[in-house]
Amino acid sequence: MVSTIKFSEFVNGGDLSNDKITVGLDATATINTRFNNPWTFLADGTTGDRPTPAVAMYYRLRFNTTLEVYEYYDPTVALWVQLSGTGTGTVNPGTVNDIAFYAANGTAISPIASAANSVLVTNAGEVPSLSTTLPSGLSIPGAIITASTAALLAGSVVAAPLVGSDLTNKTYVDSLFASGVTSITGTTNQVIASSSTGAVTLSLPQDIALGSTPTFGGLTLTSIPLSATSGGTGQSTYVLGDTLYSSAANVLSKLSGNTTAVKQYLSQTGTGVVSAAPAWATVAGGDITGAALTKVDDTNVTMSLGGSPTTALLRATSMTLGWTGQLSVARGGTGLAAVTAHDLMIGNGTSALTLLAPSATSGIPLISQGAAADPAYGTAVVAGGGTGNTTFTAYSVICAGTTATGAFQNVSGVGTANQVLVSNGAGLLPTWQSVPGVVPAALTKTDDTNVTLTLGGTPATALLQATSLTLGWTGQLSLARGGTNASLTASNGGIFYSTATAGAILSGTATAGQMLQSGATAAPTWSTSTYPATNAVSTLLYASSANVMAALATANSAVLVTNSTGVPVWSSTMTNGQLIIGSTGATPTAATLTAGSGVSITNAAGSITIDATGSAMSWSTIAGTTQAAAVNNGYVSGNAAQTTVTLPATAAVGATVAVEGLGAAGWVLTANTGQTIKIGSSTTTSAGSLTSVAASDNVYVTCIVANTTWRVRTTNSAGLTIS
Repeated sequence: MVSTIKFSEFVNGGDLSNDKITVGLDATATINTRFNNPWTFLADGTTGDRPTPAVAMYYRLRFNTTLEVYEYYDPTVALWVQLSGTGTGTVNPGTVNDIAFYAANGTAISPIASAANSVLVTNAGEVPSLSTTLPSGLSIPGAIITASTAALLAGSVVAAPLVGSDLTNKTYVDSLFASGVTSITGTTNQVIASSSTGAVTLSLPQDIALGSTPTFGGLTLTSIPLSATSGGTGQSTYVLGDTLYSSAANVLSKLSGNTTAVKQYLSQTGTGVVSAAPAWATVAGGDITGAALTKVDDTNVTMSLGGSPTTALLRATSMTLGWTGQLSVARGGTGLAAVTAHDLMIGNGTSALTLLAPSATSGIPLISQGAAADPAYGTAVVAGGGTGNTTFTAYSVICAGTTATGAFQNVSGVGTANQVLVSNGAGLLPTWQSVPGVVPAALTKTDDTNVTLTLGGTPATALLQATSLTLGWTGQLSLARGGTNASLTASNGGIFYSTATAGAILSGTATAGQMLQSGATAAPTWSTSTYPATNAVSTLLYASSANVMAALATANSAVLVTNSTGVPVWSSTMTNGQLIIGSTGATPTAATLTAGSGVSITNAAGSITIDATGSAMSWSTIAGTTQAAAVNNGYVSGNAAQTTVTLPATAAVGATVAVEGLGAAGWVLTANTGQTIKIGSSTTTSAGSLTSVAASDNVYVTCIVANTTWRVRTTNSAGLTIS
């Protein structure tokens, strides 16, 4: 429902601020319209009442009651400006076309009377006036006096006469005419005089009128350049590099030469219809339609084209790579045209490499011949890591030579069974000799508690001298080797865990039922609470006493509640429509809702349906013309005469009263003394009323302040009358 009232019933909201919007009817009074208020006057007042300057009030008019003028604040000069000066000046009356001036120091402005064909002059006292006579002592440089100045009554003017009557009517001071003209003589081929005195006619040898075609044997022009339309350039000077171009129809202009150190070209871009002035510019890549640079690779010589090769050239060009001759050593080649199979290449300075053929005998090493010679295949000497020999006796022992770099030597023979090699001292080769009888000795061992050793082979006769191995342990075995990296003490029921660097043991607990708890990144701990060892299916754990967790047996179709001491228990088995209902100081119990007056309750599995058995608001039809309303009641005005309904004197917040119009004369809803009714932004007076304007109007009001204030919640009306 929409609450509506007439425009005439709107309350006064005061003046609008700048840029605020109001609503009303347009000029035809038929269309609802929004009106913007972009500019308003400031409140009038004295000089002392001027508002503090702010952006919202700049240049807005206010009436200054002290000065009795309109004024506005100008932020550019930070001053209040009056529309008629300071408000203390005097403007004396004048007539049309008068000129205003200050006749004396002060604030009074006086007029200068207008005059026809006059000029503004000042007298010796500097007082202005309009006059048809120029004051004496006035100099007019370069004046030309014509027949129109015949009203000049006195004085002499230095100027040339224009017509014959000027010489009669005016006095001239001019040296050209000081002695008068006595005769006129023409100039050959220039000006022809018909006679020297009397009525003289001057003429030219040829007609030079516009459109004539005079003929001259030669022509020299001075003072001005010949225009383009006359076959000239219109230019009188040039400097090095200037270029002529047409800047407009029949106009030639100069384009200054390129004075930069960079080579530039003449550039010109039109619009597609007309041209434009030329200018010096460098050639950009986009100015030229490029042609492609392509290439054909050789088997060994290839080239990659960078940049934009497809448009890089003025004319399309292709490059075919090839090879000729042999690549020299200086260029990273060999300088050879061919290499024999299996040959070795040897450096030869910057000359072509030399070739070394392989040895005919397989296995012969390549031997350096020193810094100044090429290497060769041969026998490796001791200094080069060889033996210095090409053959040795089979199975013989090889010894060093007689010097540090001498060739290796064979020990004589290979000996016989059970002989040993015996040194014969410095300077002599060792020799094979028989060994005296040897008694073998045993290798034995003693194990550690954790470290043991098993001897294989024949340890009892393995040694020349008897030897025993005793195994042991030191330190702790690291985590990386599968140990604990710690010296641990066993604890009955303890839990092994790891710290950041070593293993550790959490000592066992003497309290049964405690649970192991994580310590985040710290060591684990035993819980303070104890837990039952076993639990039946669906049981719940709860703290039956401090730090003792116990099992609460489950129950079917029940709700978990707590008794008056906080111990959790299951409610009784719940039936359709039952809810858990609290009981002060006692255990909540399961019960169904009890229906009150005007309410019905239907319980079902998993649902409760609550219905009203009667109307929330009682309605009655008023037969008479007055009715004292009761809270939460609605009334239909059934009388043909106007019916008055009076609001209840006592009402709680939220109480409702409704009136529906039926009788032809409508109704009046009246408040009690001390009560008001709010509708929209309007409020009735104390004990005021709302009156319908049509028989079908209705209104619903709700108490918003107990006993005193009611508000229209909804109404259907063309406009209630508020009083």
